Amino acid sequence: MAVVLAVPVLLLGGCGDEVGDGPPVPQSGVVGVVRWGPTCPVEREGEPCPPAHAGTATVSAALPGGAEASGEPVATVTTDDRGRFRMPLQPGDYTVTSDAGMSCTPRDVHVDAGGFTEIDLLCDTGIR
Repeated sequence: MAVVLAVPVLLLGGCGDEVGDGPPVPQSGVVGVVRWGPTCPVEREGEPCPPAHAGTATVSAALPGGAEASGEPVATVTTDDRGRFRMPLQPGDYTVTSDAGMSCTPRDVHVDAGGFTEIDLLCDTGIR
């Protein structure tokens, strides 16, 4: 007598960190805050004028030297009203900057697999 074993097959479609039919969302990247300053036309001794949060600014990341030497960003996000952002990126090296203010100092960052690198971006308002 022959015994037949039926083995159920379980298909796990849609597992993982995917958005729709797109590629997996990286579990690594950059988080931080964009600030701009000076914010006061005249700074006086004893009256501090700290940088302000740059809400709704665009933050972009490019490969060092530019994506394929073109300088095109590989990712962009918009800050919230407190200047905070979270940008998923694959592990690697990036140059991150923002469009807030007159100019922002680009930051070179390294992103490790499985974690988010924290940075602050300071942008110049041009107020003197």
